[in-house]
Amino acid sequence: MKKITVLVAAILLAACSKPAPTEEKPALADQTAAVGEIYTGILPAADGPGIKTTVALLPDGTFTWTSEYLEKADGVFEDKGTYTVENGVATLTIPQQEGYYLKLSPGQATLLDQDRQPITGELAEQYILKKAN
Repeated sequence: MKKITVLVAAILLAACSKPAPTEEKPALADQTAAVGEIYTGILPAADGPGIKTTVALLPDGTFTWTSEYLEKADGVFEDKGTYTVENGVATLTIPQQEGYYLKLSPGQATLLDQDRQPITGELAEQYILKKAN
């Protein structure tokens, strides 16, 4: 009986000495650019000189995308949602809308098309947002 009591005490002691499992937050990235950064630039606009765009990727996995149509009154729009990063591509999800895809690289984020492919053509360079200082 003494051996059983010692065995039970040893098991209880071992169980108490293990640290409690910590709740892990979902991994945001295998990122090549630091999360928690702000990117800005002027994207092309079909009917104006451009769209001043600011994208803030926040450390908590949320983002804010602000679009300001140049030379238009009441031309400021803001989208908010969540994002994940996989293989250097940020997938920005907006409830009940199409999202965005950004290829993250040091100092910049490049807007991708809905097939997650780089935008090509003579305007391709205008789809690059630079890291804000």
